[in-house]
Amino acid sequence: MRAGKLYIVMLLTTVTCFGQETADGINGNQDKEHRELPQTTLTLEPPFPEIFTGETVTLRCGVEGGSAGWKYLWYKDSEDTPVPQTADRSITGDSYTITAAAVSDQGQYYCRGQRGDQPLYSQLSDKVILTVSDGQVILQTPSQPVFEGDSLTLRCRFRSYTATTVAFYKDNKELQSQAGTELSVARVSKSDEGSYKCRAWSSHYSAEVWVSVRELRQTTLTLEPPLPEIFTGETVTLRCGVEGGSAGWKYLWYKDSEDTPVLQTAGHSITDDSYTITAAAVSDQGQYCCRGQRGDQPLYSQLSDKVILTVSDGQVILQTPSQPVFEGDSLTLRCRFRSYTATTVAFYKDNKELQSQAGTELSVARVSKSDEGSYKCRAWSSSHYSAEVWVSVRELRQTTLTLEPPFPEIFTGETVTLRCGVEGGPAGWKYLWYKDSEDTPVLQTAGRSITGDSYTITAAAVSDQGQYWCRGQKGGQPLYSQRSDPVILNITELPKAVLTSSPQWGELYTGETVTLSCEVQGRFTGWRYLWYKKSEGGTVQQIGDAIDERYTIRLADQSYSGQYWCEAQGGDRPHSSQHSNPVTLTVSELPKAVLTSSLQWRNLYTGETVILSCGVKGGFTDWEYLWYKRSQGDTVQIRDTTGARYTLSSVTQSHSGQYQCEAQRGDPPRSFQRSDPFTLTVSELPKAVLTSSPQWEELYTGETVTLSCGVKGRFTGWEYLWYKSSQGDTVQIRDTTGARYTLSSVTQSHSGQYQCEAQRGDPPRSSQRSDPFTLTVSELPKAVLTSSPQWRNLYTGETVTLSCGVEGRFTGWKYLWYKRSQGDTVQIRDTTGARYTLSPVTQSHSGQYLCEAQRGDRPRSSQRSDPVTLTVSDQWVILQTPLQPVTEGDSLTLRCRVRTNYTLSRIVFFKDNEEIQSQNNTELSVDRVSKSDEGSYKCRAMWNSSTYSGDSAEVRVSVRELFSRVTLTASPGATVKEGEALNLTCEAAVNKTPRPQLHYTIVRDGEPVTNSTDSALYSIASTVKSHTGSYTCAVESQGVKKSSQELHIEVQTSWHSAVAIGYRVSFTLIHFIVFTLLLLQYCRIQGSLCIAGGTSR
Repeated sequence: MRAGKLYIVMLLTTVTCFGQETADGINGNQDKEHRELPQTTLTLEPPFPEIFTGETVTLRCGVEGGSAGWKYLWYKDSEDTPVPQTADRSITGDSYTITAAAVSDQGQYYCRGQRGDQPLYSQLSDKVILTVSDGQVILQTPSQPVFEGDSLTLRCRFRSYTATTVAFYKDNKELQSQAGTELSVARVSKSDEGSYKCRAWSSHYSAEVWVSVRELRQTTLTLEPPLPEIFTGETVTLRCGVEGGSAGWKYLWYKDSEDTPVLQTAGHSITDDSYTITAAAVSDQGQYCCRGQRGDQPLYSQLSDKVILTVSDGQVILQTPSQPVFEGDSLTLRCRFRSYTATTVAFYKDNKELQSQAGTELSVARVSKSDEGSYKCRAWSSSHYSAEVWVSVRELRQTTLTLEPPFPEIFTGETVTLRCGVEGGPAGWKYLWYKDSEDTPVLQTAGRSITGDSYTITAAAVSDQGQYWCRGQKGGQPLYSQRSDPVILNITELPKAVLTSSPQWGELYTGETVTLSCEVQGRFTGWRYLWYKKSEGGTVQQIGDAIDERYTIRLADQSYSGQYWCEAQGGDRPHSSQHSNPVTLTVSELPKAVLTSSLQWRNLYTGETVILSCGVKGGFTDWEYLWYKRSQGDTVQIRDTTGARYTLSSVTQSHSGQYQCEAQRGDPPRSFQRSDPFTLTVSELPKAVLTSSPQWEELYTGETVTLSCGVKGRFTGWEYLWYKSSQGDTVQIRDTTGARYTLSSVTQSHSGQYQCEAQRGDPPRSSQRSDPFTLTVSELPKAVLTSSPQWRNLYTGETVTLSCGVEGRFTGWKYLWYKRSQGDTVQIRDTTGARYTLSPVTQSHSGQYLCEAQRGDRPRSSQRSDPVTLTVSDQWVILQTPLQPVTEGDSLTLRCRVRTNYTLSRIVFFKDNEEIQSQNNTELSVDRVSKSDEGSYKCRAMWNSSTYSGDSAEVRVSVRELFSRVTLTASPGATVKEGEALNLTCEAAVNKTPRPQLHYTIVRDGEPVTNSTDSALYSIASTVKSHTGSYTCAVESQGVKKSSQELHIEVQTSWHSAVAIGYRVSFTLIHFIVFTLLLLQYCRIQGSLCIAGGTSR
């Protein structure tokens, strides 16, 4: 398209929406509109709604988008009536099967999908009407309704016998009698609608079946305002109408292709029969189409002609009427302006001014070819031109003449319709018909009639053959279309079929293939071929009915022997050809090939070689051999050999499969039976298998593990190679070649991936390496001991439960319990569980308790836990404290208790014998303890209105530091040279399990350089002198903060920096000396002038 011009090509024929676009077309690719509920389809298998009683039928339900996760609900006759489920009526997956239909099974069926716990339902399917007959004959039809232009096949079926001749009836009038059981109509029209039935020539009638034929209604698409060029920001409405009125119609809208629904946004809305764009943008321009949809099994109207909308962001547009324009039509061009009103408008054609006028419209009453050209306009006082619009004026509208059916030859007695069409559609046109010359109108008799756009000959005779034309006529001062091209109608007598065979063998061998071809002489095509066979007993049966003129017998056996002939039928034509000549076929048994192998076994390893040989018993020679391989259900011919031997060298697993061969030769027997299959299995080199004893992939330091390597299969005498991979490197372990490799007293350096492989002298020379076995060696974990309740001071008679746990992901621990009292530690033998309960406690239970864990039959245990001290008292008042020690930042609660449940009037807490708090509450809490909270605590309780009181024993509360140390280290060291990298690492020893989240701060000369909760590392990629300074790091958690000692970092000047500085100093000094010498020389020459100058200054 040329810049600055807009071409509107007026097509010669009516353009249906979204055909093939030109290079300047607009291709849309919008997403399809969203449907809230997915659609559901219901189909029949077999696909006929009429069946006999006792037959099986399956109804299959499908949901749009696939079957994953859907369950199906089935209904009969109404949505509220589920289908019956009996022994003969079952639901399986997406299908409902009736295995022995009864008359009671006929009715209307529906289905829908259901998915999820709060179920999502699909739409209810369209109904399927099932008819079950207990009669002898049924007429089976396709799904209803049928639309004009569709093909239609009616099938006559018989319950208990085979019919040789079938008669079909429409509206109780016989249509035709024929040898086949099917009546076909290639292209139905409204005249085919009616009530049909059938019967065997001398037997029962079927029930009548109504065949409904619907027209596809025409659809029109209009613009409001009726001009296809608009400005951006303007509103345009596209309105869709269906022939016959809008009642019940919904409308589907498309842009740029039939598969692309229009946009629906705030500015793009569909309301009833209209699609409105309220503020058009350039992106809205393109081709628009619509069609109507009505009903549950939807009836669609025809797709409308396209409307091309042009949206301009300029100041001027030239609006044209609907296209195309034909000679004799009127034409009005309208010039519009975006932001001003023009008093005078100039119109141009082919860049030459036509006229200037006060109005904005240019009208041509009756256009001719001379009016064709490129038009534009502008306001007389403006510099803005509209885009150029090409107006193409075409000659008189073209006329097309077609035949229905579209056969070049018509047989006597058949019906033919000639249909006339005028470019642009049928509205307002009448049609004139001619035969053999433009001056000779066609005959109109009882068998030859004109209806609308068609001329029908109902019973053709030889006298009807000749040339036919038509043309359109419209209006009072009539406008004519061009005369159509002639259609030559040939009327001939019924031809005779000719039957041939390929290959031309009268005798066949079982397994061979022969193709019979039925040819009808003459120019006519589109035959349907009927095939017959007469067996040796004299029985004649119809064996085929197809549109293919060939009937192929594949893999023939002796039952195919007999006499064959054919006849041809012209689709839905009432007459057939004459019978062909007969062809006799005789089928005999044939010899069988024998396949052998050069090896005594059929199981090979990759890399080996085998030779397969094919032979045929008997006296025949000069065979050509065909080789086949069957693998995963598919049999393919091996194309690279035709010899008696087939060698497979260096086999791989892809060579596995079943092999067969067969032989062919030019003289009979031409082919023979395929050999029995020879199964060849090719396996990969055996793979080593690595196991461990014990079967632990994670060990503790000091334990022992034995790795064992083995190879499955019949081979022995293996030698084993061992490998270890660690940190990306794989090395061979040289100190063993045995099947076992033992690691004793393992350390963490033994962690890694271990593999093995096997080697032997005979093939296979080496196995595949085993899968890796990952071994992880860890330090012994430490047991953690807790108590419930958490207090370490209890009264006699109370209960306490001690719990032991081990950090990490291991399970299956067995626990050992210990008690330490008066310096002796003894194991508690009566429990191995994770909990140890003391109830009721006595003073003898006082002491320190410890635990450790053992796992399975492992020889090593966990580290023993820290001790937990329990004190059991019979005093009146006790002070209860949590387990010791308490860590900085933890909360701390002290509880004062009296043996009996007296009402306490006052509690006084003491620390280091000084009163710290007097209160009514029995608990003293510290949110975050620090080292200053460490000391000896006791409490005094007063009860019965302070009549009685008592002091507890002193209890020591120990507070340990959260951080035992904080260190700051430098890598590669505290002294670096400029340009080198420097890494500062902050490390903290934390006295708490599990480890809390830490916040790191690294400070240089009092100023923070990094704050992070993720990393304790401060990296400098390239140091400079300014990085010199004193660094410290601080670690903070739970309100506790601790800093490292200062670390002084020195960044030294590198030798090349020093050289550069020295060079710059020397260069400056040399320049100064040279300047001074030149100045002295100048003064010496000038003498007193230089001195005087200096004196005056």
